[in-house]
Amino acid sequence: MGRSDAGEAVGVISAKKLMTDLPNKIRDALGIIVDIKLVQEGGKDLIEIIVPPYPVPISCNGSYYVRSGATNQRLSGSALESYILSKRGVNWDSLPIPGFKMENISDKAVDHFKKLAAKKAGFLLST
Repeated sequence: MGRSDAGEAVGVISAKKLMTDLPNKIRDALGIIVDIKLVQEGGKDLIEIIVPPYPVPISCNGSYYVRSGATNQRLSGSALESYILSKRGVNWDSLPIPGFKMENISDKAVDHFKKLAAKKAGFLLST
């Protein structure tokens, strides 16, 4: 904090107060702990916020965002589900289904699924 869009040091007002307030505001909004450093450059007070990598997506006031180029894209619905699964290294087909019983599966449905999956992946199934 304290840099212009061009990257020039312009400083912040009330740096000491921000050093106290920012960690709490970030924790309350994001639920994460960050490190805050006061940096001096050209006689101006700058604040450096160090955010450690997290293995799971972090929500901001109940919404999830992903960085795409120079923009933040809000994730919801199936896009959010896919993103969370990918961050955990899980595919949808490995998730348990509540109340599932083996007798719910038909051989015809499994064969149809295998054909669709093979077609999408571009290979032939051996019979």
